[in-house]
Amino acid sequence: MSSETFGQMLRRFREAKTIVVLRHNATWNHDVTRPVMMSQNELASRAGIDPAYVNKLEAGKMPAPRRAIVLKLVDALELSVSDRDRLLIAAGYWPWDDLDAEILETVVMVVQAVRIERSRTG
Repeated sequence: MSSETFGQMLRRFREAKTIVVLRHNATWNHDVTRPVMMSQNELASRAGIDPAYVNKLEAGKMPAPRRAIVLKLVDALELSVSDRDRLLIAAGYWPWDDLDAEILETVVMVVQAVRIERSRTG
């Protein structure tokens, strides 16, 4: 299991994400595009949250955010399903939605009931 914190994982995903920016090249007097690493400001802008909050999350100065914020960050980073699940788990959430969590809870209750019944019958 990874010992990477939520903030470390968020930073790794952000730094791995490249975006294309348009810059004016004064020497050639025309616009050029080039890929650059996504900044904290860009991530915050795309997720609709405060850039200072992203900074504090990555630095480990804040507890893991609410699930809805994690999902906004996932969308802003355009993460794969497996990376989304990793980030949710690092934040302390099940990667499944509420319906799946209810199903999982039911399965756990059934398994516990079977274990109790087996322990009674020897």
